[in-house]
Amino acid sequence: MSVSLVDAPLSMLSIPVAWVLAMAPHAQKAFLAVQFKKFNNLAPRGMVDRMQNDSSIDKEAARLAQRLDGAHHNGMEIFPLWAAAITIGNVYKIENRTLNTCSVLFLTSRIVYNRLYATQRTRSDASKRSLAWLFGVAISMYLLIRGPMIQRTSTE
Repeated sequence: MSVSLVDAPLSMLSIPVAWVLAMAPHAQKAFLAVQFKKFNNLAPRGMVDRMQNDSSIDKEAARLAQRLDGAHHNGMEIFPLWAAAITIGNVYKIENRTLNTCSVLFLTSRIVYNRLYATQRTRSDASKRSLAWLFGVAISMYLLIRGPMIQRTSTE
């Protein structure tokens, strides 16, 4: 009997993928700093400040580094929520199809979020970015609530 990918137990793999997506803006920021010779592994957290304070660096490049830094920090902030949500979903045995669908939706929200954060120019862009973030949080909350509800209804 073959199992389709939609029904295969793949959702836990979304945890390392989510971590990579959280780190991607940091890697982009570091690459940008290297290009402008502002990367210093002795003080890596100061690279954005070094870029912003250097008048020889294009201001748009410095702003991009700042936005990438924000996307990275946000990714690291939401990562534990997602890891807990998908783990809870698996512990409570939510259907693989549901877990996989939520995983794809969450990861897509993070890709969209990172892209919007890096390219935003207007308040409208920032609002779209916030909606992408909210969508990822909502998916996580759904799993955190759904798992225990399944347990509760199956014991009543």
